Amino acid sequence: MGWYAVRSVYFWQRVPDPDRNLFEERVVCVEAATDDEAFAKAEAGAYAVRNGFTVHPGSHLYVMDNDPLIDGHELWSVMMESPLDLKAFYAARYAAFDRL
Repeated sequence: MGWYAVRSVYFWQRVPDPDRNLFEERVVCVEAATDDEAFAKAEAGAYAVRNGFTVHPGSHLYVMDNDPLIDGHELWSVMMESPLDLKAFYAARYAAFDRL
């Protein structure tokens, strides 16, 4: 058995003022024997149905190391390439959207 972090993106609702959509990016940590079991345990579809959300079909899996979970354990890491410098990259990737 190993530890996995599974990231899913959900559409919550339409926000009428201003005219926007509200999304949730959610990462859950599960212990599983296989990638398929990790996806099943993350229950992205079940979470969406329970809460009336729509889940994007492309969940992502991050296989964690096999060390015991400890304080400060990394749950998710993504490497990205961009021609932008750090400030511009952050603005384009994260600051372009309002967070609740």
